[in-house]
Amino acid sequence: MNDFANKMEELKSAIEVEMKELKENMMSGICKENEKMRENVKKDMREEMEKMREDVLEKVKSLCMEVEEVKKEMKEQKRCVEFVSETYDELKKENAYIKKEMKEKKNVSEKVVTLSQKFS
Repeated sequence: MNDFANKMEELKSAIEVEMKELKENMMSGICKENEKMRENVKKDMREEMEKMREDVLEKVKSLCMEVEEVKKEMKEQKRCVEFVSETYDELKKENAYIKKEMKEKKNVSEKVVTLSQKFS
């Protein structure tokens, strides 16, 4: 009976040792799996961040091109406004000159009429 109890105790110790090793191996496997998953997540996040960075750079380039186009359009519009302003000023001067001429012609006309009435 003592022999049987000793054998049972040996088996119990052996089972405990095996269970402990199995637990350690499982924990080690879980840790390795967790580490592998963590590395995969880091890799995926780096790739996604790089893609987002590239997308943002592409968008910035596109916006810069649009800004350059708007600058060109604004420069052209500024030239047009300057041209219209200069043309307006010239027309204003010409109009003033024409009014002056017409006024002078009217005065001359009135003088002619006055003189013709004096001589008639």
